[in-house]
Amino acid sequence: MRIDKLDIRGFGKIHNLIIEFSKGFNLVYGENEAGKTTVQWFIRGMLYSLKGGKNTKGGAIPPLKKYSPWKGDFYGGSIVYTLDSGASFTVERDFNNNTVKIFDSFFNDISDSFKKSKEKGPLFAVEHLGINEACFERTVFIGQMDTKVDASGGRELVDKLANIRETGSEEVSLKKAREALKDSLINYVGTDRSTTRPLDMVNLKLAELEGKKKELFKEKEKIFEAEEKLRKLSEQKNRYEKKREVFNLARKVIELRKNVEEVKKKKRELVLIIKEAEKYEQERETLSQQTELCNGVKKQYEAYSKYAKDDPGLINILYNKLEDALKEKERLCKKQETLMQEIGEIERSLEEYKAFRSFEEDVDGRVQNLSGSIKELEQKKRDVNVTALDESVKAASYKLGFIKVGIGILAILTLLSGICTSFFRQKAVFAVLTFVFALLTLVFVYMGKAVRDNLQRLDHNRNILLSEMRDIDRELSAKQEEIRRIFSVAGVENEGEFIKKKTLYENKVLRLAELNGSMDELEREMDENRIYIEKIKTLMLDRLGTCGIIALEENEIKSEHVKTFREGLAKYLEAIENLKRLNEKREDAAKYLQSLYDRASSLFGESFAKKEDLLRSLDGMDLKINELYEKIEKYSMEIQNSYGFTDNSPEYHELMEKIYDAEFQSAESYIENLLSELNGRIDEIVLEMSRDWALVERGCLIENEIQELEVKTAELEREKERLLDIGKSLKTALDVLEEAALEIKREFAPLLNQKLGSIAGFITQGKYSEVRADDSFMIRALEPGTRRIVELPFLSGGTVEQLYLALRIALAETVEDGGEVLPLIMDEVFAHYDDTRVFSTLKMLFELSKERQIIFFTCKDREMEAATEVFGKDLNVIKLGTC
Repeated sequence: MRIDKLDIRGFGKIHNLIIEFSKGFNLVYGENEAGKTTVQWFIRGMLYSLKGGKNTKGGAIPPLKKYSPWKGDFYGGSIVYTLDSGASFTVERDFNNNTVKIFDSFFNDISDSFKKSKEKGPLFAVEHLGINEACFERTVFIGQMDTKVDASGGRELVDKLANIRETGSEEVSLKKAREALKDSLINYVGTDRSTTRPLDMVNLKLAELEGKKKELFKEKEKIFEAEEKLRKLSEQKNRYEKKREVFNLARKVIELRKNVEEVKKKKRELVLIIKEAEKYEQERETLSQQTELCNGVKKQYEAYSKYAKDDPGLINILYNKLEDALKEKERLCKKQETLMQEIGEIERSLEEYKAFRSFEEDVDGRVQNLSGSIKELEQKKRDVNVTALDESVKAASYKLGFIKVGIGILAILTLLSGICTSFFRQKAVFAVLTFVFALLTLVFVYMGKAVRDNLQRLDHNRNILLSEMRDIDRELSAKQEEIRRIFSVAGVENEGEFIKKKTLYENKVLRLAELNGSMDELEREMDENRIYIEKIKTLMLDRLGTCGIIALEENEIKSEHVKTFREGLAKYLEAIENLKRLNEKREDAAKYLQSLYDRASSLFGESFAKKEDLLRSLDGMDLKINELYEKIEKYSMEIQNSYGFTDNSPEYHELMEKIYDAEFQSAESYIENLLSELNGRIDEIVLEMSRDWALVERGCLIENEIQELEVKTAELEREKERLLDIGKSLKTALDVLEEAALEIKREFAPLLNQKLGSIAGFITQGKYSEVRADDSFMIRALEPGTRRIVELPFLSGGTVEQLYLALRIALAETVEDGGEVLPLIMDEVFAHYDDTRVFSTLKMLFELSKERQIIFFTCKDREMEAATEVFGKDLNVIKLGTC
C-alpha cells in the first residue's frame, strides 16, 4: 500500500496544500513550525479520524480541537492511496461534520460497503491496511522521539500477532475472548482487586452484619455499666467546671499584671521622651544665642555679600597677573628703545646706496641679461666664417673655367672627327669618335651648368652673412653702452661688484623692513599690555573699592589691600556658613522635638504638641496603674474564696506563685496548659456521657436488631456459595485461554526476533546483530565486547534509538504477515544519531524503500544532504514553506 496524494484544504496552519508522494523514499523537509507534524496528523486523521472531546486533566488539547483550521471555515481534505493489488481509493473527510466518503478508482461511492463506528464512521483503514489505529501508531507511524513501544501498545500488538499467527485472520480475536471472560468474571462474580462486584458486595454485607452483631452484644453488656458511669461522670464534670472558673480568674490576673507592666513600660518611655524634649529645648535656646552673634558678624561684613568663596583666590590671581603685566610693560619699553636705535643706524647706512633707488626693481636681472646677450653676440660673431665661404667661391670659379676649356676642346674634337668621317675610309670609327666626343661635350655642358648654379648660390650666402655681421655689430655696441651706463650710475666697474653691492643694499632694506615689522608688533603688544593692566585694575578696584579697602580714585594696588579683602571675605563666609549650620541644627532640634511628640502620640494614642501635654499624660498613667492593682487584688481574693482552702494548701500556693511570676509567658503557658488539660477532660467526659446516654436510650431496640441480622446473614451465605461456583468456572476457562495465547506468542516471537536482528545488524554495521525482544517488547542485546546480554539503558542513546527503530520496522513487517505492505511514516528519528548512524540507517531505508513507501520528515540539512548522497535520483524531496 502506498499514499499517492494529499489535498489539505484546511487543517491546522496548512491551507490549500497538495502533496504528491512517490513509491520509494519521500523526504519532507521544512524548518520548525513549517507544518511537518500537521501533515502527519492529517494522514492519521484521514485514515482513522481524530479524537475530540474535552481537554485532559493535564491541559492537553484533543487533536480534533488542536488542528482546527487557522484560515477559512472548511476543516478537512482528501487522501489518495493505492493498495498492493493496484486498486486505488480516494477518501474525502470533513472533520467539522464528522463525515467521510470513500471512492474507488472509478469514483464510485463505496462508503456503505465498510463497517461503521459511531465516532469514526466507515472503518475502511482497518479493512484496507489490516491494522487498527493503535497498531498503526505503534508500528509504521514513528513520531518524533517516539520509537519506543510502551506497555499498552505492546499488549495491543501481541494480541494482533497472536490472532494472525493462530487463525490467519485478526477477525478471530484472542483479546476479545480474554476480555469477555474477564468482563464476565468481574460483572457476575468479582476478583481479588475488585470492590463493587456481586461477590464483593456479598462479602462486604456479611462482614457488616457480623460487625453489627458483635457491636450489639457489646452494647447490651455495657448498658448496665453506663448508668452508674454517667452518675460519676456528672459529679466529676461539676468539679472540673468550678476549677475552670478559678483558672479563668488566674488568667485575668496575669492579663492585668501584663497591662500594669505595659503601662509602666510606656511610663518609662514617656519619662525618657520628656528628658529628651527638655534637652533639645535647652539646645534650641543655645543655638538661638549663637545665631544672634553670627548675625552681628554678618552685618559687619555685609559689603562682602556679593562675592563668592573663590573670590579671594581670584583676587590673588589678579594681583599676580597685575605684577606680571607691569614687569612685561617694563620689558617691552626696553625692547622698543633697542629697536629704535637699530632702525636709525640702518637708515643712515642706506644713504650710501641711494643710487639703487632709481633703478627698476629687476635691475640685477637686467644686468645679467645684458651680460649674457653680449657674450652670446660675441660668440655668434666668432662663429660666422666668411673666409671659408670665399675659398668655396674661388674653387667653384676655377672649376667652372676648367669645364669651359674642356667644352671647347671637346667641341673642336667633335668637329674634326665629323670632318674626317667625310674624307677617310674608316667612317665607322670616326662616327663613333664623333658620337663619343659629342656625348662628353654634353656631359661637360651639364657639369658646367651645375657648377655655375652652385657659384651663384655661394655668392648669395656670402652676401647674407655679411649683412648679419653688420647687424650683430650694431646690437653688440648698443648692449655694451647700456651696461656701461648702469655700472657708472651704481659706481662699480664690473658685474661682480654690481651684484655684491646690490645684495648688500637689499639685505639692509630687508632688515629695515623686519625691524619696522617688529616695531609694529611691539607697539601692538604694548597696547594689549596697557589694556590688560587697565582691565585687571578695574576688576580689582571694583572689589576693593566696594568693600571700602581702597578709594575708587586711588590707582596703586598693594598686597596689603588683597590680604585685607581675603580676610574680610573669609569672615563673612564663615559667618554665613555658621548661620546655615546653626539654622540647620535649630531645624533638626525642632524636627527631633516634633518627632518625640509624634512618637509619644503613636505610642500612647494621644495628641502631644508640647512638654506640658507629656507631663499631663504621665500623671494619667500613674492613676491607671493604681486602678489595675486594685483589680488584681480583687481577682486574687475571688480565687482564694473559690478554692475554699487554707493558706497552707500546696495547690493554691503553686497557682498564686505562677500568677505572680515575673515571666508572663511562663505563667500564661502554665495557665493555658491547665485550662487546655481541664477542657480536654471536660470534653472527654461530655463525649463519654453522650455515648453512654445513647447506649442507654437504645437498649430496648437491641434484641429486635439482633434477630433481623441473623435472618439476613443466612440469606447472604447462600448467595455467596452460588457466586463462588460461577467464579471458579470462569477462572478455569480464562486460565486455559491464557495458556493458549502464550503458546501462540512463542510461535511468532522467533520470526519477530529474526527480523529485528537482521535490521539491527544492518543499521549498526554488524555490531548488534544478536538482539531479542521479550513478550513485553523489552529489548536486550548481546554486547560484542563482553559477550554479555545487556538491557538498553546500558547502551548509548544513539544505539538505543537505532534498536528501537529496528523493533518498530520488525513489528510492522511481522504484523503485515503477507498482508498489505504499509508505508513507514517517520518524523525526526535521527535526533540522537551521529553522522555514521545516519548514513547506515539511510542505507537500510534505501533497501527497504525498494519494497515499501517511506515518508521521512526532517528539519535538518544534515539528513537532506545524507539522503541525497544515499538515494541519488530516486529521492523525492518535498519542501514545506514557513507558515
